[in-house]
Amino acid sequence: MPRDLYIYTHECFPKRGGIATYCHEFATAATELGHRATVVGPNGAKAPEGSNPPYRIQAGNNRGTHNPSCLWRTRTRLRAQLKQSPDAIHLLAEPGPILAYGMLPEKYGTARVQLTLHGSEVQRWRSNPLSKIIARRAFRNAHAIHAVSTPVLESLLLHFPEAAGKTTVVHNALPEAFRGEVKLPPGGQPASTNAGTMQLLSVGRIHPRKGFDQIISALAQLSGEEKAAIHTTIAGASKDQAYLAHLKRMADDANIQIQW
Repeated sequence: MPRDLYIYTHECFPKRGGIATYCHEFATAATELGHRATVVGPNGAKAPEGSNPPYRIQAGNNRGTHNPSCLWRTRTRLRAQLKQSPDAIHLLAEPGPILAYGMLPEKYGTARVQLTLHGSEVQRWRSNPLSKIIARRAFRNAHAIHAVSTPVLESLLLHFPEAAGKTTVVHNALPEAFRGEVKLPPGGQPASTNAGTMQLLSVGRIHPRKGFDQIISALAQLSGEEKAAIHTTIAGASKDQAYLAHLKRMADDANIQIQW
């Protein structure tokens, strides 16, 4: 049965970040399944020039940050939408809307509100007393919670037991342009470009929050033979050239070959 789906985010097109891409793919998939999807973003949210997404984009009433004023504006918008569309599914796709929801009275826990957790927000909230209180209320009131990986799920349940019983791992999927049939050799294992070589690919914005330094530190603990058996590629844009240079020095000092 077709449903109305509202996806709330503080990062939306035309800005092309990871969260904006997540919301786009989720809304596109929901539309293909016959649902009516709307992405509610910050001020200035709109489809990129020349594109025609199959879902609606609504500009919100905040500047797209997670500061108190933006959270309060999102809280106001979210409260109004929950009252206006009580039978719709409301997906809070990133930390800003989740905290805004946690600032609402508990009576809004009757709505079909679902949360998506990507990982780093769990660590930030558990170490901030105020954010921890607000996040706990959001988890208690939510109808369902999505974690994008099993480690995120384990971290969430460790620090926020309120999420127990309502959290499911929903892995991120590849965009349509990258989907296709994967052909395996008779042995059932993916073919490698070089026999005995493991291909390690890490994709994301090159930023301290993304943990690329932890990848390099882990690889540094391997033996020389093990390092030689791993072909590592890090793919992502970087605005912080000093941090990128730091990562490259780490790799060089550990004798790790990385394709950037």
